[in-house]
Amino acid sequence: PLYAISLATAADVSSSDEFVAMGTSVLLLHSIGAVVASVVLGQLMNLLGASFLFWASALLCGLFAILILTMTRKPRDVTVEEQIPFTMAAADAAPMSFELDPRAAESEDLHSTEETRNQIL
Repeated sequence: PLYAISLATAADVSSSDEFVAMGTSVLLLHSIGAVVASVVLGQLMNLLGASFLFWASALLCGLFAILILTMTRKPRDVTVEEQIPFTMAAADAAPMSFELDPRAAESEDLHSTEETRNQIL
């Protein structure tokens, strides 16, 4: 959930034309953090034992909870009136992806099978 909350928070405080650059930056930071944390926690587990994995997870979850609580207490930079409704851009960004998706034919067959079954009943 850390990546999703980070992306949503960054999207709330950035303009719509910055979304691609901001989303790429958040993804890059999340990836670097995942790699570095794995190496650091692995070394700490060698020193402190395997149970340190659970202690580190508890500590990081606690820090994340504190971060979320502090973020929800301060006012938002973007008011509700300034927010725009969500629009899905997948069909606009990659229209061929829906036509090339092999699952699309299965879902059409499924709908036609259900329609036929409903007509029979």
